[in-house]
Amino acid sequence: MKTYKMITSAVLAAMLLSGCGAQSGTITTIPAPASETEGEASAIVSETAEETSVEAETEAAAAEETSEMEETISELFARNIVCSVYAFGSGGLAWGGEPVSGDNIYKVSDERFSSYSDFESFIRSTYCKDTADMLLYNYPYEGTQLYVDVDGMLCIDSNLSGSKGYYVDWTDTKITIDSLTDDRCEFTAAGSITEPADVPVAEEYKVSCTAVYENGSWLLTDFMA
Repeated sequence: MKTYKMITSAVLAAMLLSGCGAQSGTITTIPAPASETEGEASAIVSETAEETSVEAETEAAAAEETSEMEETISELFARNIVCSVYAFGSGGLAWGGEPVSGDNIYKVSDERFSSYSDFESFIRSTYCKDTADMLLYNYPYEGTQLYVDVDGMLCIDSNLSGSKGYYVDWTDTKITIDSLTDDRCEFTAAGSITEPADVPVAEEYKVSCTAVYENGSWLLTDFMA
């Protein structure tokens, strides 16, 4: 009998220790060891730091890409200014002397272009094919050529040339990239315009433009006068 009581006491003690059977009073939760909690916190901090670092690197790369694109677009737009202000927009490149063909074809004297092929190369390295073809073969009207090739010389048709007012100032052009993909860039070019008036006032002038990646180069899709 004594042995039975001892066994029963042992079983009850084991049940109480293992959580079996009815219990009353406050249940105490045993916290995880401090070292384990600190380890989990350190892991979370480490993961957050890595994510922040990746985000920062991504943002930095995007900013660098945008900056490089702004330089590329600025160079393209500067070439467009040569075309819009000097070649096509305000009466054509300088010319003089005697006619070299008929009575209306004169040799261009502008030192920026030494030959027709030099001029054509400039146009085609600035604009996409459709726009370049339009400027070379269908400007100022469909089926007309302001500039022609005479024995390799860059010449101008004086009948199609005429002084035009041009009031936009692109001296301090600001380029803003609006959207950029691998083969297309939407951007805004901002300058100023001062139109004739009793009291001329310079106002901000903006144009929305597009450049495309074509045959290994960025080119403007439109001629912007």
